[in-house]
Amino acid sequence: MQKLQPAMTAPYSEPQALQAAPENNPPLKQAVRFAVGQKDLARTQDLLGEAARINHVKPPEVTYTNIPNEAGDGEVTKIEIRVKPDQADGAYSPAYAHNVNRFFQTFEDWLSLEKIVQYGPAE
Repeated sequence: MQKLQPAMTAPYSEPQALQAAPENNPPLKQAVRFAVGQKDLARTQDLLGEAARINHVKPPEVTYTNIPNEAGDGEVTKIEIRVKPDQADGAYSPAYAHNVNRFFQTFEDWLSLEKIVQYGPAE
């Protein structure tokens, strides 16, 4: 009969302190581009402002460009939404990056709930 040997154990070491994540954590998205029909533009603007407000994001930079609808049925408005960093050095604080992520997700969810058709890629 073979005699069992005790298992080898690693030497004990003190647990290391948790380290904070780096401070410059950009949000998953800093900008999105898509287009909506003319009839949905006002509601899209309302949703955009409200999503920024409830997620504590500074009013984003928004550019609007009217372009012909590729389907050939009138014009659509191309919208580009950009959220600038909150830090003077051009970085996003971790809390603000989290808020920006929530802002974009909230806005996209609301567009879907309102059945606002988005033309082109939602980036």
